[in-house]
Amino acid sequence: MCTVNIKVNEAVLRDVLPELDSKAAINRWAQLLIDQHIDALTKEHALQQADDDMIKRECALNRDMTPDELYDIIAEEIDSIYAAG
Repeated sequence: MCTVNIKVNEAVLRDVLPELDSKAAINRWAQLLIDQHIDALTKEHALQQADDDMIKRECALNRDMTPDELYDIIAEEIDSIYAAG
């Protein structure tokens, strides 16, 4: 983890969100926003990775392969099913 410093115009923020009436309240609010954004980025990355993996598997299946290569693809697919479940 890391600590960052940000500048916030407290007067403007309090006009919009009067419940943010202290620096501690503003810190909690900012932390919540950052946590939500990181969560969204993590989910987006996981979806992109899943799409990339699916494309790789489809490309692999569209070519001649050895039995070992086919086994590896099937094993990866089974692993991903159990990891998601």
